[in-house]
Amino acid sequence: MNLETIEQELRTGQVPPPRLAELRDFLAVESSSKMDRQDQLIDLYADYFHANRVLHKSDKATDNAWGMTDLGKEQRRLETYQKRIKLLIGTISSHLRVAELQARNLM
Repeated sequence: MNLETIEQELRTGQVPPPRLAELRDFLAVESSSKMDRQDQLIDLYADYFHANRVLHKSDKATDNAWGMTDLGKEQRRLETYQKRIKLLIGTISSHLRVAELQARNLM
């Protein structure tokens, strides 16, 4: 399962609540597993910044130089990935709320 598959499934609008809960759990675990690598990249960024700040005119220039390295690109991709996960979890939560309200009105 990947984010694209989940997005396609949600686009149909016909996902039953148990499946929505399963997708939300998967996304939470996926996000958590990526956080370890993000922590490593934060430490590497700090080392890079400390070692290379003297080579650049400003903190922003040092940050931009980091962003052009392979590790900097990986860090930004992970940040984008985490944002996508957060948006999908929010969407799934909204679908679950609607399903819950519909179930209450039917009883």
